[in-house]
Amino acid sequence: MGNICCGKNQRQPDRYNSEKIYDKEVFRFFMAGMASAGKSTIIRHLKYLCQKKKEYKYCNSDWVEKKDFDDEDVLMRTAIWENIINAFDVFIKQVAINKEDFANDDVRTVAKVVENLNENKDEIPNSEMSDVFRDGLIQLLEDPAFTRAVKMRNMIHHHQPKREIFDGMGYFLTREKIKDVFNNDYIPSIDDKVHCRLPTTDVHRYYFKINKYRIEIYDAGGQVSIRQTLPEILRYWKINNIYPKSREFVFFVTSIADFNVKHPEYEEFTVLQESEAFMENLLSSGQLENCDILVFFNKRDRFIEKLNDPHCKEDIRYLAEYMTPRDLKKFRETGKYDVDTMYEAAQRPFTETFRTRFPTKTTYCRTTCAVDPMIMEAFFETIKDYILSNNPFAQTP
Repeated sequence: MGNICCGKNQRQPDRYNSEKIYDKEVFRFFMAGMASAGKSTIIRHLKYLCQKKKEYKYCNSDWVEKKDFDDEDVLMRTAIWENIINAFDVFIKQVAINKEDFANDDVRTVAKVVENLNENKDEIPNSEMSDVFRDGLIQLLEDPAFTRAVKMRNMIHHHQPKREIFDGMGYFLTREKIKDVFNNDYIPSIDDKVHCRLPTTDVHRYYFKINKYRIEIYDAGGQVSIRQTLPEILRYWKINNIYPKSREFVFFVTSIADFNVKHPEYEEFTVLQESEAFMENLLSSGQLENCDILVFFNKRDRFIEKLNDPHCKEDIRYLAEYMTPRDLKKFRETGKYDVDTMYEAAQRPFTETFRTRFPTKTTYCRTTCAVDPMIMEAFFETIKDYILSNNPFAQTP
């Protein structure tokens, strides 16, 4: 999409924040997106893929491979406990909204304990994960009123965006995982960590190698406070480039599962619409003039889950203007659809922005989920395409 318009980056950095000057080419990605896009989960998954494939390496700032991942186990364990307790709390409150009640006093007691923990999250890391508490959670999980509330998960977030349920809920809210996780000796597995929600609260740099290519990802975070200071963050990213040989990209992540999530302040808009407006504003920055774009249309699994959920059937109205009358009628009458057609409908506002506002930029788009084992390949393919476009005789591994 678009034409190759950017030659090789001849710009030298304005100043260095290190005495080290690297003569290796580095591909720098400025990562941005809404807080709900799943950026931090993508980064975690990239890190864990480096433990599974020898051609992928997670490095420190000196491009030396990092081997120690254990230092985050305690942090991730606490985050997983908090994720699950929060999800339980949301569904407990939904039971009350549904004007239902739990089966017996034992379940009611567990529900009150969970609500208290969720209100006092600082107590969670030091809580005793006893057999009684674990068994109580399982009893609550299997309560009929609670089960009915869980089935409404997509509608809950739709109508009340502030009551967000983490995307890994389905992975963790099973009898087996509850028994495994709520244990004082619990050590999160790689899969557990990838399915955990732990948002980025500040800007961070990450360094990866794919074969011979060096990739720096600068995660700007997605909170409103960070987005408001984006011009300053962009300037910092640009002037603190310590690599004489570098190529810069915008790496934008958006959740297409937010197509039906009402904006928490402006209900006439959706979170996906805000994401598109944020992206357009970001790309309009003069500091990104020579940057091509890599876009992850993320959370495709949650997007499909919503399309298949009867509670969300009427939400097709948010995609209707980007669908043909025939496809729209088919969905409304039968609930059937072509997956690629729906992906295209959700992505259309973004692709139209690329076509009309930024026609000279090259864009690389991929429909992803955060735990996609091929996610690292998106960077590899972007880099290879750039190299071959600028040097047709280049050899890429």
